[in-house]
Amino acid sequence: MILPILAFGYIFAMRAFLVYLPLYLEDGGLSQHKIGALVSVFQIAPLLLLIPFGIMGDRFRPRHLMVTGLLIFAGALFVSAKLSSFVPLLFVFVVVGLGGSLFTINCDSLYFKSITDRRRGMKLAWYSGIRAMGFGLGPFLAGYVLDANFMLLGNPMLVGVLSILPFIVISLFLWEVPAERIVLA
Repeated sequence: MILPILAFGYIFAMRAFLVYLPLYLEDGGLSQHKIGALVSVFQIAPLLLLIPFGIMGDRFRPRHLMVTGLLIFAGALFVSAKLSSFVPLLFVFVVVGLGGSLFTINCDSLYFKSITDRRRGMKLAWYSGIRAMGFGLGPFLAGYVLDANFMLLGNPMLVGVLSILPFIVISLFLWEVPAERIVLA
């Protein structure tokens, strides 16, 4: 049950900041094409490392990679909240995306490894459904936080960081799964 909750937490935090990011950056003076580049690089750059991250998940302990991915995501997102110019934001958003990708591929891999043959489809549907709730609840709750300027969090990146912190703590309680010895043909 902990892996679907962690998958939900990442999607929740990612969507909490990503939906409001264009509005925030436009208010900060960035042009639409630069905002589009930032959102795109966050989503596309990590695709280049999915296979290496998957191989790492087979060779190293997935729990450690998941926690590392969440910490990279949160740390880079926190740094991005302090930046306002395009080039540094571009670099940091690549790192934010890489952290999220490292977490996601290893969370999914660990969950799939834990599924037994019995009722596999139902278990996968449960995992996907819980994770998908983050797509809607993240922006919904972030909108309230940003409107109320709760704890002076008028910055969507800080809302994302605050959103992911409880899930980083939860990830520390994951069971340990030994690394597999994989031979690549």
